Amino acid sequence: MIDDLKRFTHFAGRDLNSHMPVIEAYRRMYRVFEPIRVKLVGHALTAAEIIELLKALMHPERRK
Repeated sequence: MIDDLKRFTHFAGRDLNSHMPVIEAYRRMYRVFEPIRVKLVGHALTAAEIIELLKALMHPERRK
């Protein structure tokens, strides 16, 4: 679309490959989410639960 149709030209010359190995991050998040999921009937995620899920996204070696 950028080169052939001359659309979205502000993206020209950029690497637009969004493929990343994320399966391990999703597995970590799932392990945190699964115990929470069973308690979600009738209420939404709390801020603390969301924070825990987002922490799981980061690789353990990069956590402080």
